[in-house]
Formats: sequence, C-alpha cells, structure tokens
Amino acid sequence: MPSVTERLREALAPDYRVEREIARGGMGIVFLAQDVALERPVAIKIIRPELSTARAAARFLREARLLATLHHPNVVPIYRAGEAAGFFFYVMEYVEGDTLTERLQRGALKRDEVLKLGRDVLDALDAVHAKGVVHRDLKPSNIFLTQGRAIISDFGIAKPSEEPLHAATTAGRVIGTLGYMAPEQAYGQEVTGVSDLYAVGAVLFESYTGRAWAAQMGESRPNWSGVPRAVVPLLKRALAFKAENRWQDAGSFRRAIWRTRTRKYRFEAGLLTAAGVVAGGIAAAILFSDVFRSKPIPDVAVLPFEAGRGADSSLAADLTLATETNLGHSIIEVADRDGVAAWWVEHETNVDSVERLDLAGLGARNAVHGVVSVEGPDTIVALRVVDANGIVSDAGQEQFRGSLSETGRFIGLNAVTVVAPNRESEYRGSVMAGRDSAFNAYIEGLQAFERNEFTTATELLNAAWRLYPEWGLAQWQLNNAHRWIGSGQPHDSIDLMDLRARHADELPELVTMLIDAQLASGQAQRHALYQRAIEKYPHNGYAAFLYGDELLMRGAHAGVPLDSAVAQLESAIRKKPNFGPAHCQLTWAYIRLGRQEEAERCAFACQELSAGPGETDVDQGPLMQLLIAARFHPERADAVLGGVLGNATMAETVSGYLRLGTMYDLAELQAGLASEFLMLMPDTDDHSRAHFHQARGLALIGLGRLQEGLHDIGRAAELSGTVNARLQAAEWRVLGRAMGLPGITNEMVADGRATLDSLMRDSASRVSAAWALGVAASRGGAASAAAAWRDSLGLAEGDSVAQRLAALLESMIAGAAGDYDEALRTSAALLPYDSAGRGGDPFARALLHIKRAEWLSMRDRTAEADASRRWYEQFEWTGGKYPTGEAQAAEIDWALATYARWLRGLARGVATDEACSILTRVLELWAQADAAYQPHKDRAMEFVERRCSS
Repeated sequence: MPSVTERLREALAPDYRVEREIARGGMGIVFLAQDVALERPVAIKIIRPELSTARAAARFLREARLLATLHHPNVVPIYRAGEAAGFFFYVMEYVEGDTLTERLQRGALKRDEVLKLGRDVLDALDAVHAKGVVHRDLKPSNIFLTQGRAIISDFGIAKPSEEPLHAATTAGRVIGTLGYMAPEQAYGQEVTGVSDLYAVGAVLFESYTGRAWAAQMGESRPNWSGVPRAVVPLLKRALAFKAENRWQDAGSFRRAIWRTRTRKYRFEAGLLTAAGVVAGGIAAAILFSDVFRSKPIPDVAVLPFEAGRGADSSLAADLTLATETNLGHSIIEVADRDGVAAWWVEHETNVDSVERLDLAGLGARNAVHGVVSVEGPDTIVALRVVDANGIVSDAGQEQFRGSLSETGRFIGLNAVTVVAPNRESEYRGSVMAGRDSAFNAYIEGLQAFERNEFTTATELLNAAWRLYPEWGLAQWQLNNAHRWIGSGQPHDSIDLMDLRARHADELPELVTMLIDAQLASGQAQRHALYQRAIEKYPHNGYAAFLYGDELLMRGAHAGVPLDSAVAQLESAIRKKPNFGPAHCQLTWAYIRLGRQEEAERCAFACQELSAGPGETDVDQGPLMQLLIAARFHPERADAVLGGVLGNATMAETVSGYLRLGTMYDLAELQAGLASEFLMLMPDTDDHSRAHFHQARGLALIGLGRLQEGLHDIGRAAELSGTVNARLQAAEWRVLGRAMGLPGITNEMVADGRATLDSLMRDSASRVSAAWALGVAASRGGAASAAAAWRDSLGLAEGDSVAQRLAALLESMIAGAAGDYDEALRTSAALLPYDSAGRGGDPFARALLHIKRAEWLSMRDRTAEADASRRWYEQFEWTGGKYPTGEAQAAEIDWALATYARWLRGLARGVATDEACSILTRVLELWAQADAAYQPHKDRAMEFVERRCSS
C-alpha cells in the first residue's frame, strides 16, 4: 500500500513536489515541498488520515482561514488551503531555522535574546488575540527562530475566544501541552488569551534558565536563578495560578518585559533601536533617507546589517544607522534609507545572498553590508562592499569597544577606503569626530519624538544643537519637534529660510525639499512641493507624515477633504509602522470622521508606542478613552468621565484641552465638561471661569443651542473684562446673521451693532469693529454705508489687517449686488491667509468660506463650492498648548461646523451617500437645538427619509 507521503505527492502534483515529512503532531503531519511555479520551498500541513473526520476537517480549514487573516511578521504566513484526493491541506511558508526546543538543547539563551524572543512572541499574540483567537498550545517546539526573529506556528488547536471550550474538541478532553498549560486549561475549564500569557511566562522562564517551568510547579519557593532580577516579578505575574492575577493582555506584558533592558544597553546599543530596519523610526526617515544633491546616483547604499554570533538584531540595526550617520554627514552621498529597506525586503535578501547581489533597482553605485558579532566587551563588524557589477570587496573585520557613533565612524571609514579611496582624507575631516554627545542627544531626541515624548525630544534636540551649533539637521528637526510640545509654533530662534541658505551644502536633498514646502506662502504651492518630495522619495515615511500633518492641520482651508490627510498619515505608517505621532494624529482624525474601528485601532497603537506612565508629556490613554467613549460608546462615557475627573492631574489636563472638543466633533462632551468644571470649581478665578463659559458657549452654538451659547460667550466677556472679548460677543450677533445662522433676531443684531459702535473709540478694536459694521450694512442692503466702512478701512495705509478686511468687505458688497464673479475675484486674494489670525479677524475665515461657497454655487461651480464649505475640517490652532482667552479663528470654525455641514448636505453636487452621512450627523448634533433651527432640521430630515435608505 502506498505511504502517506507517496499518496500526498500524487494528490498535489503538478503544483507541488512533496519531498519528505518534517514534523508530526497529535492531529497533523507537516511535509517539506517545492512550489513548482514559484520555485520556492513550502511547508504543507495535512490532517493525519486516521483522524480525518468531518469535525476535524472543519476545524482544520478554520485554522487555515485563521492563519490567512494574521498578516504579522511573527506569525507563519499561509499561502493556500484546500482538499485533494481526500487530504485536507494548507500550504505555508517554510521557515528555515531552529525551533526554540532545538535551540534550548544547546543551553539557555542570553538575556538580550530572551528579551527579543519575548517581544516577538507577545507582539504576535497581541495580533492573534485582537482577532479574538486563543492559541492554546504555545510551547518551544511551536516557536521558530529565524533571521533574528521569532515566529509562532501551529494553530491547530486554537479557538475563537467567543467559541465555547468544547466546540471544536471532544467533550471533556484537555488539549494542549502539560508544562506550558495554564491551570484552568489543565483542569478543562474555559481558556482565554490570559491562558496563552501563562504559556509565554513558562517559555521565557525556560529560555532564561534552561530549566522547564513544569519542574518548579508546586514548589513553595521556585528557583529563579538565571532570571534577571528585574524580570522575576514580571514572570511571577505571568505564571500566577489564578488567571485574574496575571497579565491581562499581551501588549502590557510585552512593554513591561522590554523595559527591563539594562541602562547600559539602552544607552549604547539601544540608542537607535527604534530606527532599525523593522521598526523604521524617525531617525532613519530624517537623517539618512535622502539622496544627496550633487550627483544623480548616490555613492553608496547602506544595507541592513545582520546579527551574527552573540549579537541581536537591535545592535545590528543600531550600527547600520550609526554608519549611515557618519557617511551621510560626510562628502559621501548615501541612498534613501527607506528605499533601501524596501528593496531589501522585496528581494528577500539576506547575508547568504550578498555574494550574489544585483544592485539593479537599488539606485546606488555601491552597497555596504555588515555582519555584527559580540565577543565579551568587543563588538566585531565584518564589512563587505558590493559594486554595480556584483564584485564583492572585503572591507575588513574590525573590533570595537567605543560608542556607537565612534564605531559607526570607523565602519564608514572602512567603507570609504573601498568606495572612494581617493576621498579618505576628506571623510576623516568631515565626520562628526569628537561630537558623540551631540550625536547621542540628537538620536535620543528623535526617538523620544517617536514615543510621543515631545518635551523630552525638544530638550534633547536643543542640547544637540548647543553641542554642535553648525549642525543644520539638528536645527531643522528641533524646529519641527517644537510644534508638538503644545506651542503649535516653530522654534523662535530658528529661521528656516536662513537655515536653508546657510546649510544648503550639508542638508540632504529631501530635507531641502521639505523645508521649501514648509516655507511656501500658499497652500497650492506647499502641496505641490510636498507631493514632489514624496514622488521622488516614495518610501520615506517622515515626508509622508509631514505632508499628512500639513493636510490635517490646514488642508481644509484649501478644500482638501480630511480623508486626504488620513490617506497620507496611513501611508506614513505603512512606511514607518512604529512612528507614534502618526498613529496619534490618525486617532484624532478618525474620531472626527466617526470611524470607530479605525479610531480604536490607532488609539491602541498610539498608546502602545508611547512610553509608560509618567514618561510621556501627556498621558494619552485616559484622554483617548474619554474621546472614543464620548463618540462611539455613550453608554460608557459617564464612567470614563468619572475616572478622568477623579484624577486631579487628568482633570487639570482635560480642563486645559477642553476647548478642543469641537475640533473632534464632540460639542456635547465639551459643553458637558464645561458645566462640570463650573460646578466643581465655583470659587475659581474669573479667568478660568471665563475659559469654561467660552468653551460651553462655543459648543452650544455647534449644538444649535444658539441662545444659551451666546449667553455663555457674553458671560465670558464679562468675566474676562477685555475689549476683545466684548468685540467677539458683539461679532457673534452681527456676523452670525451675515453667515445665515438661525435664531439671531433683529434685537440681537441691534445690540451687537451698539457694542461695535462703542468699540470704535478703542484703537485696539477699531478695525474689526468697523469691518463688522460694514458687513452688517452690506447684509442689510445699505450699500452706501457698507462702501463707507470699506473706504475707512482702506485709508489705513500700512495696516495689512485693515487692508485684508477691506478686501473681504469689498467682495461682500459685490456679492450683495449680485456681481458674483467680482466677489469671487476680490476674495480670492485672501485665500492664502489661511492660518488663525492672518485673515485680520477671527471671524474673517469662516465668513470668507461661507460666502465664497454661496457665490460659487450661484455660478454653478458646485464642486468648488463644496470644497469651500469644508474649511472647518482643519485641526490648526495657534498661540499656546491649547486655546484660552478669546476664541481663535479655529474655534469659531469648529463652532460653525454643524451649520456648514447642513449647508453641504443640502447643496447640489454632493454625492447622496455623503449627504446622508453628513445630514444624519447634523440631526444628531441638533437633537436639542433651539426652535429657530426646526425648519433647518425638517429639511435635513426630509432628505434623509426620502433619499437615505437603511
């Protein structure tokens, strides 16, 4: 009778050439085979023929489908599944390398190897558990070690977490492997992801000690020798008898394990870890992803170094970056690092194939590759250089005991002796010799930024600049990071234009392109320059992030949909998966867009990639939980809010960020929180009470409760006592009518105009008061009075604010007369003034866009009109960590957002699906609106009922 191997070989021919059996378990057999079409080795798993029942087949196919959904670097990928000649099978990647069982036969792992193992396994389980799946049989033989990473396999007894325990197994049968099995699993009780974390604890204990945890079970005092002191409590928690006493999720366990790295390793070998090949951090994106300017083809591409004997992949990645740092700072032109990394992965290149390297598509004249080993205190780097003809030159094997930056300098020197031997002396004179402190501060600053530690990042980058004042890259990155400490502004001591001019020969081409985009005066030019940079450097994640941030902050001013910002930020994450700020920015955008699944995914990543509690500038976790609960889980919002307000530090943070609620489309939360703070702090100072009243007033306007909102804004003006506060309270009445807000009566307008008349006597408010009075006159049909106000503003020569407001009033006069082309022409020049305050008055931007949309509609330019009505989707505010005092232009935009959406939803040219989504949200926000809003609500409801099917 033919063997199973022979029968399977016949069943899968000609697609696969089955070679031999390589593993056998309780339910399945795994064979090594060749994929004939793709000429690659694969592993094929089948159900053991004697166990191939209908139930087993169903479970087997479920395993295949499960694996197909888990696209993760630490989970074995599956290519195909099916049934042939009675064999149920699936085809997966053939993982070359030892299992952890085989590796442990040679002794315990080194400390850093265990840390990396734990990080990889827990990262994989994090993804598995997120799919609602429990592995149930995690053990050393199901973990492969290959190319510096751990891969988990064999999901044959995995189950969806919501599936009853015995749904896929024989009733009462305990499955799994004793010794790695959690107590509840061993007793046949329900298992969860926490049960898998028990198995991880057992695996890590064995990896540290070489002893199986099973031998310690039942001992009153287990033998923890061999486990680092800092790790012992973490494993004790993982191996707790009761599930509720263990780690409750893989992410928390992983972060705790990773933070036990020694201080020395963190400082020296760990300095650049986050910027390694897999992590793809910001340091690589900024420093060394760029082709230098003077030659069309870079001299060298630094390929990812690989870990050899005694080294781990983190150290190899650190030395790759250190080498790039020094080569990039010298006269050697270095290829775009992100492009190199993408090329490396695409070609599935590794150390064994460097000898056969084809540089086609890499975009460099030479490639440098190193293998890193560690022997005692020495780091050993074997360096090879490959030229365009595929000729490999041995650049020597050197031993180092210095810092990373010093080691990188000497590795770079060895490369230069092969790549450009006649320029060796130039290299020696140009690298950062003796500037280790500046180098380290710079890299640590970039990494802090990546972890959302913005204050720390700014301090470190500032230190790098002080230590090396002529380092242009340090100044540029400091200027970028400074915006994230809450100021929203560039660094006040850095002039980008001067920086660009003085460091033109030093800065990489991509950086100069990005600076040019940042310096562009208008959005059209700025967007074009960003797009040109991204086209030239398509793999660079930091360029995509900066453009995504630009679109998120200001793109709406030019009518760019918020979805475009999301697309750029998602692109940045694909290129730089561990870049925290991009995940956080996306969280805010997805909350604003009402996309729950994506918001929760990005919020989780943002918190995962941030440092632990007490290490970040703002604890993002509670803040994000509150916003997500308010937007998507109103039934949980009160409980989350209670927890936030019960923590004095978080309550203070939330009170500061209070007026950003409308930015996230959470006007109800902002109004409710403002009321809470007014009740909780009745004796607070007038400035704080004015802040809370302003917050509530702006939110209530967004909710259509205009009368209450204007009362709060008036109360804020009384408490603050400033001229600008009185001005804004009056402008809401006068300009609100001009913009078409429902419920503003003639009496309210008259009251506002009286206040504006009185403010004409104050030099600080005269220009805005005159402009608002002119707008009121144009809206009321008093063309001659409006023209007089326009002329009075035009007489203020040298006052750019007055001139801009005069131009806007001129366009209003033309529009009121029906000359829409003239109104559009005169107002177009105001569009470049797109940041808060630059329009001359906080209301100017909103009025400009609302009126231009109206005029564009009258000329049947519906797409442009819709783009103009999107202006409120921007995320930009200025002047401090969060808005305080009188309302900024951004806050007025957000307060008017619901009304603007109502205009958009009922306008011609808007797709029905989008209009339905827009108007449904409007009806939610206006649920308790003033009676004056009822006709507007009726029109929206009629549209939804007539045209929006369920």
